[in-house]
Amino acid sequence: MPCYNEGASIKDTLADLQKHVAGIRIVVIDDGSLDDTAARAAEVPGVRVVRLPANLGIGGAVATGLRYFLRHPELEVALQFDGDGQHRADQIRRLVEPIAHGDVDVVAGSRFLVPEQGTFQSSLARRAGIHLLSGWVWMLTGQTVTDVTSGFRAFSRKAAEALVDGYPDDYPEPLIPILLRERGLSMQEVPTPMKPRQGGSSSISGLTPVSYMAKVMIGSALFRLR
Repeated sequence: MPCYNEGASIKDTLADLQKHVAGIRIVVIDDGSLDDTAARAAEVPGVRVVRLPANLGIGGAVATGLRYFLRHPELEVALQFDGDGQHRADQIRRLVEPIAHGDVDVVAGSRFLVPEQGTFQSSLARRAGIHLLSGWVWMLTGQTVTDVTSGFRAFSRKAAEALVDGYPDDYPEPLIPILLRERGLSMQEVPTPMKPRQGGSSSISGLTPVSYMAKVMIGSALFRLR
């Protein structure tokens, strides 16, 4: 669970996880938060907290979580679940089961595959930007990814091993389908309703859809040149 300044919502999010999913190992990656995120998470029994010495960004936090996963061979699936209360613990099974069955390498939850009345929707401008970015990902991979900024994802061990070194520091979510395609791995989306943020701020806050898309397009072009 990558977190940055999620002190207002982290305990409720963790309680919801523990209520809905039995036998899960929860690891909070505190990405140099300036608030009490780490302290609040540590108060929840059974939760492990990894504190990064500085704010590495969402990519660095997720990569840290994947490294933890790979160091523990008893763990079968890695799940990225945000600490802001947007993701629903009762939807986790939808993401994990295809990987547990060996059907796919990465599964992402998409709010755009759910009827609009059934899930939280972001602003019209952001949805338009996501739609355009989805078209860019399709041009590079031939795969339609409807919710390219979704941080609700599950990874197989094979995918984690392929992605952990060189995991994108900035805007990793739209770049992951491109990296998976280049490395011969598969990804699918499943419909997952989501909720409004309960606290903190988005990792892409402050960016307009156009500037965000431009940064991702430049980043994807640079990755293809590596």
